[in-house]
Amino acid sequence: MFNKIPKHRKIFTDSYNSLWHFIFGILAVFYNPIYIFFILYQLINPYEKNLFIDLFEFLIGVIFGFILYNIINKIKSNETNIYILLNNEDK
Repeated sequence: MFNKIPKHRKIFTDSYNSLWHFIFGILAVFYNPIYIFFILYQLINPYEKNLFIDLFEFLIGVIFGFILYNIINKIKSNETNIYILLNNEDK
């Protein structure tokens, strides 16, 4: 009965294809339409055996992108606060 379940590949073992899924996940955080296009592209063939692996690689990229986004915003806000503190002239 369980012999009909297709074997899928392991995560990040599909060379550049896996890398693209990860990169698109990161870019989706900064440019939201990529979410829709990537998921629709993956669902063109919903019976493809690596569908969930591809989506998981994308999700890992999204999580990494959110972390990166928060780090960038934290650095920007700190630079702004430092600039305000250094250039604040009390008269």
